[in-house]
Amino acid sequence: MVKKGLVGSSVLMGLLVTSLTLAQMVALDDELQARLEALDPRIPLVYFELAEELADLSTKPENTELAKRLFGLAGSLDPQRLGRSSCLALAGLEDDYQRRGRLIMLANMLDRHSLKPQVGSTGALLTRNRSDALAVAIAISAYRNGRGQETIEILSEPAHLALLRQVEHLIPGGADRLIEESGRYQRGKRPTLSQREVDQFLELELALLVNDQRSWGSELLLTQGAPLIEADPTRLAETLGVDANRPYFREGVWVDKP
Repeated sequence: MVKKGLVGSSVLMGLLVTSLTLAQMVALDDELQARLEALDPRIPLVYFELAEELADLSTKPENTELAKRLFGLAGSLDPQRLGRSSCLALAGLEDDYQRRGRLIMLANMLDRHSLKPQVGSTGALLTRNRSDALAVAIAISAYRNGRGQETIEILSEPAHLALLRQVEHLIPGGADRLIEESGRYQRGKRPTLSQREVDQFLELELALLVNDQRSWGSELLLTQGAPLIEADPTRLAETLGVDANRPYFREGVWVDKP
């Protein structure tokens, strides 16, 4: 079970965010406004894809908060297919150590297929090459989101390519496939990936991103280590910080009816 103190703080934060209009959170352009209003809880994947775009491209804190809400809604609306992916994506956006750990733990609990990679000295390699790890994470994210030219440019640096090959056992199809296909996926045209492949990429990106003084995060993802923080998969929406009963965006607020 999730510890009561942690649950209380997450619920309170969710209520505070719910009470805000989006106009207070983020200046919407017409296209984003239209896309938010077109979201349909019967198609949770669209919430996830829009969240990825916001999280990947925006440097504004308010847009990051919106991305977190959309990831949370996606995972809550379709926990079987998107619960794990949403937890991993949210963990990659989270600065708080305890909350990040809970999300990682919850993602592992929701996983029905253990990867069990042969990592060798990968953890130590990531620790020694912090800037290279960040660059490779960006390259992988760019590939997934249809910015293949950016992937190619980053991996043209020998150190970045060497690190990619060190972790290619976690890349669907391996490093060569990712490099080869990067030229095909540009200007927003994304590769067709299964949900499991999306999860694998997110796992690797997160391992690359969170490898700081708290190196247990990367080790947990890369080695499938033992749980360190308690989490309750039966209370997914609460942990993700959203009210799944309010999935519609209308006139700047999230509501329960279209």
